[in-house]
Amino acid sequence: DAFVEHFRAPVEAYVAEPADDNKARYLVDVLATAAAAIPADAKGAALKDLLLARGVTPALVGLVARADAALAADEWAARLKQLAGALTQAFALLAALVRGHPPSQAAAGAPAVLDAALRMEDSASVERVPQAAEAFLDALLADRAPCAELIA
Repeated sequence: DAFVEHFRAPVEAYVAEPADDNKARYLVDVLATAAAAIPADAKGAALKDLLLARGVTPALVGLVARADAALAADEWAARLKQLAGALTQAFALLAALVRGHPPSQAAAGAPAVLDAALRMEDSASVERVPQAAEAFLDALLADRAPCAELIA
């Protein structure tokens, strides 16, 4: 509980204002590193359940979906460049959270999020975002998440 509460507010702050100079970015980096090490056992699943229930996973999903809002091509590319750092972190964190956790897979595997990730994966105009989106999609495919059929 304390672990999740320690990171919830910084994630929400960073998602609300995803600037590279936002002080919350450091804590989001720390959480991404920690999430990658969450064990695939009952305690790890309970921790991922808390991150989902307390809004961390939904906040990241919302950031990805908002970044891919219906915009003209030039506006879309500009938005991706503006949010490149935040999207890279969001995809890294989501990739860690969906591994071995069907409830997080369901939240992150929403069609709008998958469509956004697939578009961003094919975007050559922004560095790091395509690789991060691909890693997120690969995590869903590796776990044979229910949404995997929408990716392949």
